[in-house]
Amino acid sequence: MTVNASNNSGARPFIDDDLEPSRRECIHDDEKLCKWNLNRLVSSFPLEIRSSTICKGSGLFTSAAIPEGHEIYHVLPTMDNITADNPSFCSYCLKNTQEVLGGPSKANEETKACSRCKVARYCSKFVRQLGKKYRLWFRGGSSQRYLRVRSIKPIAAGEEITICYVDPALTLTARKAFLQHEYFFDCSCNRCKAERKECSSLLGGTEKLSTLPQYQQDIVQLIGAAVKAAKYPGVFPDYEDPAAIETRLRTITVNAFPPGKSWPEHMEPLPSARLSLAMLYLGKGQPVPALRNALKAQLLSSRRRGREWVNDMMDVITILIVAASLPPDSSAFMDKKFPPSSDIHNVTVGYFIAAADQASGVFGAEAEYAKGISHMTNVMAKQKGPPMPGSKEFIEAFVSAQRKLLEWAGIPEENAVVIRGM
Repeated sequence: MTVNASNNSGARPFIDDDLEPSRRECIHDDEKLCKWNLNRLVSSFPLEIRSSTICKGSGLFTSAAIPEGHEIYHVLPTMDNITADNPSFCSYCLKNTQEVLGGPSKANEETKACSRCKVARYCSKFVRQLGKKYRLWFRGGSSQRYLRVRSIKPIAAGEEITICYVDPALTLTARKAFLQHEYFFDCSCNRCKAERKECSSLLGGTEKLSTLPQYQQDIVQLIGAAVKAAKYPGVFPDYEDPAAIETRLRTITVNAFPPGKSWPEHMEPLPSARLSLAMLYLGKGQPVPALRNALKAQLLSSRRRGREWVNDMMDVITILIVAASLPPDSSAFMDKKFPPSSDIHNVTVGYFIAAADQASGVFGAEAEYAKGISHMTNVMAKQKGPPMPGSKEFIEAFVSAQRKLLEWAGIPEENAVVIRGM
């Protein structure tokens, strides 16, 4: 987590894309400021602020190992800012009054705009009667208002604690450009260095790296056009057939590298493109090609943890549920390698378990999202019947079923999802 304090000033009028960052003073240079920040944190781990190892600035470090899925610290935010484009959030208690996954509906607590400022929104008669003109700043109170930071991977003693400043599904080029433009630094994290090295090896030298961004952009534009075509049927007929889109996607990935080299399945934007393609297939009532693309997107991606992984796994599970519901005389089962419905059911429950466990680690077991996934896991397990999750028989059934599914999809077994008990 790299934190910088800066003051931007100057006589020139502000012009978009013409902002020059001023000289920055780092938090770790001010002992009192470091102490004030650390004293606000509630943590069971020893934390310290010092010079970042990633860029110019300050970083948060731990002097003790932190296991995966643990809360690193929680803290009351100095300011709570609910923007106008989130009308379902209360500006006072920060409740989301929309129905949440696995939780009760709060439709009877619909937020209403403040009668004075017309900007702040409050969720109940009691809150609205507080008469605050614009309650944006808040201290103390419910634990729901805490900022909670959790580990999504093991963190070694002495290691810098980091967060991702960008969408991890972005390409190397896009990530580096965004970080340079928005945060004024060149990222040198392990992932960026590893991807640059891999691309250089595939292309035959670092001097050829400049050819790759155009192919990556072509993939993004192709999938974007297909998604738009699905949203507006008949307007973009050349992009409405998912099979044709998949063929064009394959052409782009083949042309991107020299003969004999192929686009790595784990390298963005291919995993994200495959998952979008899977949902397009599903929207056309074709769950079989949808499932093959979704499995490749999720299991071959280099991202195997985090909130994005949980969200993507829920899309995979959705497709699995549809595939398991195909009638016995479906053409899908004419393929001898395609697993029977019972095996797909077992894989679905296993993937639910994996998603629930990961959600509990990423969001916390008390989070509504994590509780919702756990609830759906239990419902799906009961509907499936024996063998029940947690038993040795279920683990054996899941491993066997997933092996068949991955063989059908052309995915190495080393990329299989591992659940507790295996």
